[in-house]
Amino acid sequence: MKKSALILAGSIAALSLSACAGGVSTGETADTVKLSFSNMTSQDSPVSQAAIAMFEAVDEEYEGNLEVEYFWSSALVPGDQVLDALGSGMVDIAMAPTAYYPSELPVATWGEQLSILTPAAPGFHAPVSSSALSELFRQQVILDEYAEHGAEPLVVASTGAYSLQCKEPIEGIEDAKGTLVRAASPAHIREAEAVGLTPVSMSNDESYEGLQRGAIDCTVGVLTGARDLGHFEQVEYITPTSFSAAAQVIVMNQGLTEELPPELVELFRTTGSRAFLEHYAKVGVEEEAEILTTGEAGKDANVSIEASDEINDALDELHRTMLAEHADKAPESVQDAETIVAAYRELHERHASAFENNTPASREIPPTDQEYRDAYVQIAEDIEGIEAYFDEVGDSMFSQ
Repeated sequence: MKKSALILAGSIAALSLSACAGGVSTGETADTVKLSFSNMTSQDSPVSQAAIAMFEAVDEEYEGNLEVEYFWSSALVPGDQVLDALGSGMVDIAMAPTAYYPSELPVATWGEQLSILTPAAPGFHAPVSSSALSELFRQQVILDEYAEHGAEPLVVASTGAYSLQCKEPIEGIEDAKGTLVRAASPAHIREAEAVGLTPVSMSNDESYEGLQRGAIDCTVGVLTGARDLGHFEQVEYITPTSFSAAAQVIVMNQGLTEELPPELVELFRTTGSRAFLEHYAKVGVEEEAEILTTGEAGKDANVSIEASDEINDALDELHRTMLAEHADKAPESVQDAETIVAAYRELHERHASAFENNTPASREIPPTDQEYRDAYVQIAEDIEGIEAYFDEVGDSMFSQ
């Protein structure tokens, strides 16, 4: 029987309990291990659900002797303080987006930017970019960087494909000129400017009101984010694009690798990592399909979808330039940048081909509204294909 405990924390008392680092309990079961997990998103988010799947898979293999205390929605620690909390032992395992730590994690941030290789077509980013980046983050130079902060990356969750979500249609560069778009990251600002958009710095929490009062005309985001933020109440047009995805990294306190039984640590690196990635891929595409069929951007909603070849051609040209420059822009600690970039290109192609071969996915963005919606539905209905994909790429990722 599983003993994974779900504890929703929000009180000062709960926070005080969390200050104890994970370890072996001396309670009813001598070999029970108690760990804490912190995430900045809600329990219902794809990343949170994937994390629960990870812990449950590890617990099953560990004969039910794992207990987990969960802290959702930054109840334990804010997102920009997670790395310090991991290093100090305040939390055992947590989700730490690289976007919050460009100075502390320059190599990881540099590596994350290679996600521009992943096609922006339906269904690709959550499984392909996540699994390929997870392999990349096992490069020694990245492991060493996290180790400097007392942490170890376990697995990477790449966001879904980004799109332009606008109040008016963006059919090409001419429409984009002068259009105000929320673009928060440096990559998105550069990409927005490359297609003629005018980027506006604005937090996620301000974006709904920004759309409502006309401070912005569009936002760059993923479908699940637009749903959660209520954007589909304000926008009527989705333009699928290849704007850069972001990485959310599940990170472990490095001290646990010495304190916990070695077989348990290895389970997190193998069984747990696969369970996370597979669940994240399935939940991600299922939620996106639901949004586009019966949900907030479904056929009964006043939202239309149309890709722009001109916009995506301009982004593709920018990305080719970025990739050509990428090795030269590596942090000084990366001694073999060209080798790492070349190796990532190769492993990414292997992952992308495996996904294309095992599922109905195509690398091309569907040109029409209905074809775009149908593509998500077809992938979501082929869960066995997603499982077959991880069977194919898993040998190099999850072998003990």
